[in-house]
Amino acid sequence: AYSNVLSFGAMKLFEQVYADGKYTQKQQGQEVPGEADDIESAQAETAIIAEIFYLANGATFNLTGIEKVEGKDAYVVEVKTKAGREVTFYYDVASGLKVKQSEVSESPQGSVEVSTLYTEYKTFNGIQIPVKGVMDQGVKIEFNYTEVKVNVGLKAEDFK
Repeated sequence: AYSNVLSFGAMKLFEQVYADGKYTQKQQGQEVPGEADDIESAQAETAIIAEIFYLANGATFNLTGIEKVEGKDAYVVEVKTKAGREVTFYYDVASGLKVKQSEVSESPQGSVEVSTLYTEYKTFNGIQIPVKGVMDQGVKIEFNYTEVKVNVGLKAEDFK
């Protein structure tokens, strides 16, 4: 099960829930229908490492070369999922950590590139998790996680 909520103060701006094979998303309290690629995206986000989800579900991976990301060499890996999504991952050549992720998203206003730059990792329960970075969807949103908990303190009602 997966639940993702973006809030501003007490107001929920965006909410995604994937539980018991059902996917729902709400924007400012209004339910918005989800497409197959939305469901696949939510399932991938439930995995601590999305690449493992994609591998287990038949996605194809193609190493296309090396590009600079923030001045450092990064392997470029293009992923095509069974639902038809195309996601590009960039891995730092020196550390092997994912430093960027991007994909093109369709909206009523047209195509927009959505990218996330990962700038800092910390280890939680033996797994390195990105804790700082910038999401860019036309508007840049910085994120900084101070704590990561996996399946701690969850209740069934968190997924309704």
